[in-house]
Amino acid sequence: MLMLQKAIQSFAEGFRSIAKKEGNMETMNVKELEEYLKLNTPETLKGQDPDFVQKTFESLDENRDGELEYGEFVRLQTEFMIAAYNRK
Repeated sequence: MLMLQKAIQSFAEGFRSIAKKEGNMETMNVKELEEYLKLNTPETLKGQDPDFVQKTFESLDENRDGELEYGEFVRLQTEFMIAAYNRK
């Protein structure tokens, strides 16, 4: 499998592995997003204000239904990739 295909598969598997823990298996709630961040990008949470996860969740939840669909979640992954690229 090519590198990009592996990355895409990894994002999808990471989303599903957390999203299935509560409620709808196809969406992620704010608690699940926090768990995802703690497991996969703990440095993102260091030194952040206590409302960081909630604010991040709200900024991603485009349809304001209180759940992140995979398409909304992908926006977060894109932001992480851009930040990593800019760190050089």
